[in-house]
Amino acid sequence: MLLSIAQIQQELQERFTPLLEEMPELEVYLLKERSTPCSVAQLEHELKVKLPPAFLSFLTQYDLDALTLGQITFGIESDYVTHLLDLNRETAESPWWSSPQRPAQQLVIATSDPYAIVLDCADQKVYAITDTPGAEDREPIAADFELFIRGIGTGFVLEADPDEIARQVHSRHPDFWQQL
Repeated sequence: MLLSIAQIQQELQERFTPLLEEMPELEVYLLKERSTPCSVAQLEHELKVKLPPAFLSFLTQYDLDALTLGQITFGIESDYVTHLLDLNRETAESPWWSSPQRPAQQLVIATSDPYAIVLDCADQKVYAITDTPGAEDREPIAADFELFIRGIGTGFVLEADPDEIARQVHSRHPDFWQQL
């Protein structure tokens, strides 16, 4: 059974808060409530996308500026929306897409070696792509963003069975959950 987002948040707090005094760098593993408004409208406008409800809800409720869940990194200690804009603009220094333009309605939302985690805003599915695209890159790793977060969080805090997580998040990617 996948943990709820609230359960994941609690587990992370219980595990990492006692260690913060000696190792403040572990704060990246805490799922914190957002304390300032998120510029979602700017993100949607500049990238010409309509964010799926599950991602929009998560983005407005939680601070992703410096969040890492297991091997998945969302923000890099700066404003997450600015980070997303930098990753997904047509003028990106190292674009994640191989075509002349960024695929419409697709955004890189996180990274993990060797994957870029892509949210398809049209079908709401989450994909994991590599710099050498293969057939598996076209298969979703999760049916939507909430299932993706719950899968990553459950796998990280419970060290749950990757095959069971893949089944519960409706993954069709053959290797992603095993490699985490």
